[in-house]
Amino acid sequence: MLKSLWSSSSLAIAPVLFGWIIFYFFPNFHWNYPLFHVFLEGGGALIAFMLALFITTMIKQGRLETNYIWLIACFISMGTLDLAHSQVQPGQTFVWLHSSATLIGGFFAALIWVTPEVSQKFRRKVYLILLIMATIGFSGWSIVYPEMSLTMLDEDKKFTLSAKVFNLVGGLGFIISWGYFALKYHHKHHPDSFYFSNHFCLFGLAGVLFEASILWDGNWWLWHCLRAFAYLLLALHFAQIYWADLNNLTRQANALEQEKERFKVLFEQSGYGIVLIENGFFIDCNEKAIKMMGYDDKQSMLIQPGDLSPPKQPDGQSSGEKARRLIAECLQKGSVQFEWVHRKKNGDDFWVDVLLTRLDYQDKQIIHVVLRDISKQIEAQRVKSEFLANMSHELRTPINGVLGITELLSNTQLNKIQKNYIETIQVSGETLLLILNDILDSSKMDVGEIFFQENEFNPNDILEHITLLLTQSATNKNIELTTEISLPEPHYYALGDPDRIRQVLMNLANNAIKFTEEGEVSLKLVINENNNRLVLLNKIY
Repeated sequence: MLKSLWSSSSLAIAPVLFGWIIFYFFPNFHWNYPLFHVFLEGGGALIAFMLALFITTMIKQGRLETNYIWLIACFISMGTLDLAHSQVQPGQTFVWLHSSATLIGGFFAALIWVTPEVSQKFRRKVYLILLIMATIGFSGWSIVYPEMSLTMLDEDKKFTLSAKVFNLVGGLGFIISWGYFALKYHHKHHPDSFYFSNHFCLFGLAGVLFEASILWDGNWWLWHCLRAFAYLLLALHFAQIYWADLNNLTRQANALEQEKERFKVLFEQSGYGIVLIENGFFIDCNEKAIKMMGYDDKQSMLIQPGDLSPPKQPDGQSSGEKARRLIAECLQKGSVQFEWVHRKKNGDDFWVDVLLTRLDYQDKQIIHVVLRDISKQIEAQRVKSEFLANMSHELRTPINGVLGITELLSNTQLNKIQKNYIETIQVSGETLLLILNDILDSSKMDVGEIFFQENEFNPNDILEHITLLLTQSATNKNIELTTEISLPEPHYYALGDPDRIRQVLMNLANNAIKFTEEGEVSLKLVINENNNRLVLLNKIY
């Protein structure tokens, strides 16, 4: 234990030895210099206030435990009373204020042993305010009514028993606190515990030395110097912590500045237009977005998203209402992507691919918008669709001519071989016509222009047509193609798009024949009794 006390309080030994050496050679030292005393006590009081502020901050940051609030009370009470002590003339009140400061400060310092859980109950601003008001009031009362305080000096200007007891008890409180920090440093070797241990060791020695001193003699100045050294020691420690925190904050600020610069480069030099939306309004945008919209500067862009679009989108919806709906969907889901028609400042419309992403930033929800101009792709798709439509139209004419001639030839006097040739030509022509229709439908689907009709049709006609077209293909592969229609009556009519249904069934049956090596392909068309819908059963054997 003695080794732990030595290791935790080694800094306190130096001023004690220095003082002992000085007064060993100058035993009759006496220096009546009140101004220097004001400097020591007043400066110490100011340092005490700063230490209380530092400890308060570190408790809030979680770097010190809650029971350190008793040190806040210690430094505030001592700082207030010592400051008042430094401002009065030497005499009864002079010693009374100092002795009271030592007694109260030692009492609060000893409470450091109270557990953090119990100390948490006293961690309230109101208690701190009451303490400050009480110490200020006590100081003022002691100065205004000096006759109501205890006698601290006798007729020979020596300290009375009351003065010695006040300082001795206060010194013992500091020694108790010293033991707490020495033990804590012994277990964890934390720098805070080391400096607090040295501080309260010196304060405890100062309280004990008071009994052996006389006003203005060597011992009296010695314990003043011990207290001053203790204050400076702890102040330098906290200054070191503050400096380290300041350097850390500087590094963080530099890192944030670099991150901000990187973000600015990515934001401004992105190949896509980027816009930030908050509460339905543009709050920022990059240069690419400004040029894309045809505006001159950023300020003219900071308006509602719907104001940069035509009144209605190609699907007929209001641009403003649709924009608000998509933003609400993004806030709910996190992201949403869609195609949009924007309007430039000069009135020209153009297509953009839009990606909205929700960003949660400082309790705010920001919409990050990425814009990619796809006008050229849309135009290329339109040209492609027109080309395919024209090509399909141009090819249909000769194919229909071939099919018409084969229809006429099939009604003439032909032998069996010739009829087979005619049927092959007809089936191949109709198959080619279906392929052309598929190509045209594919191009329409790319731009969302494919539509479905509702007409009455006889499902039996569709199956007979498919059988006629695919029988030859099945025969060529030695596959038996069978069909079965389960309808309420032969002339049963259904409601739908017969061309699309014929196209789907034709593709299914054609694929079945194509990927079947041998056996049977069976098509069965029935009515679903639950919802009255047509159902195709495709079996491959």
